[in-house]
Amino acid sequence: MHVMETEKRPFVDIYKRLAEWFLTRKQDFDNTLTPAAFFYSDIYDNTGEHAAMIASSAYLSMIWPEAARSIVLEPVEELRGAPGVDEYFKKITHRVQMAMDNPKAGLLTALQEHTLDGRVFGISGIAAFENDDEDDTSVPVIYDQWDIKTMLIDEDAKGFVDTVYIPRKFTIRQIVEEYGSNDGVHPEVRKKYNEGKRDEKITVLKVIEKRPKLERTEKGKFSKPIRALHIDVDNKFVMREGGYDEMPIFVVRSIKASNEKYGRSDAMVAYPDVISLNVSKESRIRAAEKQLDPPLLVLDDGRVGGAVIDTSAGGTTVINTSGRANGEKAISPLFTVGEMQSTEKLEQEWKESIMQAFHVDRLLDLNNGTQMTAYETSIRNRMRGEGLSSMFQRDMVEGYIPLTERTVSIMFRKGLLGRVQDGFISKVTTLWDKIMG
Repeated sequence: MHVMETEKRPFVDIYKRLAEWFLTRKQDFDNTLTPAAFFYSDIYDNTGEHAAMIASSAYLSMIWPEAARSIVLEPVEELRGAPGVDEYFKKITHRVQMAMDNPKAGLLTALQEHTLDGRVFGISGIAAFENDDEDDTSVPVIYDQWDIKTMLIDEDAKGFVDTVYIPRKFTIRQIVEEYGSNDGVHPEVRKKYNEGKRDEKITVLKVIEKRPKLERTEKGKFSKPIRALHIDVDNKFVMREGGYDEMPIFVVRSIKASNEKYGRSDAMVAYPDVISLNVSKESRIRAAEKQLDPPLLVLDDGRVGGAVIDTSAGGTTVINTSGRANGEKAISPLFTVGEMQSTEKLEQEWKESIMQAFHVDRLLDLNNGTQMTAYETSIRNRMRGEGLSSMFQRDMVEGYIPLTERTVSIMFRKGLLGRVQDGFISKVTTLWDKIMG
């Protein structure tokens, strides 16, 4: 874990700065914020956060245009046309779509958060877990979003994330309630629980990684290709070990350097413009304050009553002007502000640059005022989709496609997709329509 923490550390400061300007509620990566704590005191312009939200919403609407109905399951080539195959795949496609669209499954909420993190941090995880609640069989799969604030990752030789570590703090009470049965907690933890020290926190490390083939057994939880460990770090104690048939968490990097594991984002491109815009906006606000309530110039040969100048509305200040030979005013405004039109032009340029960094102009395509036929519109949309396809490619390969395949596998193991020949379901391919417009 220490090696993974060392690899992540250079990015932590970057992610903190990005969160401060683009996603304030997720700032402070190395501290735990007080609930509902937001820090906007040093932010004078929210264009960066607005751009991130607009871009993530438009991005999700294009890659997931009709929610789960955006996917179609089809058989492999050698099975097409066989009796009953086409009808079977239509039925299971509908069942998978219904499961993914179920509000209780939480997929849309997870995808919204996942997409926003992708635009801001360039990395996010989307997870799919089997629903173990026997009282609610209508929701076979539960979805969740895992952010980079909590995750440590590692890659396989092909560059895909195959290891995820999640260190979190839990109270003694929470640990005993979750792991207390079957000697799932360390004796020291049990002792503190019995002594009433239930609010004390310890670190729990959740590990999800590939299980080496040499360690696999023929049956049981140790036969699973993906290993899951829950470790009491403070007491160096394995509280739970299990496994998964597929990787349950899919980590997507929006942009990635070849020698890096953590992602880069659109927000990193927009960051200089956001800082410049904020400094300019702050200066212009201060200048406007001076224009509305300018500093005062007071002559030293006029005595102000009580040495106090009342600048409030309707206020009165008494001045003794005896001994003054000229006719100048004893008190007058001191104007220190020049013209501000040039800064307004610069700020508009910075705002446009921020929007372009998030590809809002291409995602929304609101700049076209030309009337077109339906055919011309479809051609334009297709060309726009092809221009954006590079943005979607990594999200599809690392996120949406394996997420759908895991959903199908879970439902198949639960018997919700009927009974078919062994190996048949593993050859299902996922086709994505409407992504290209």
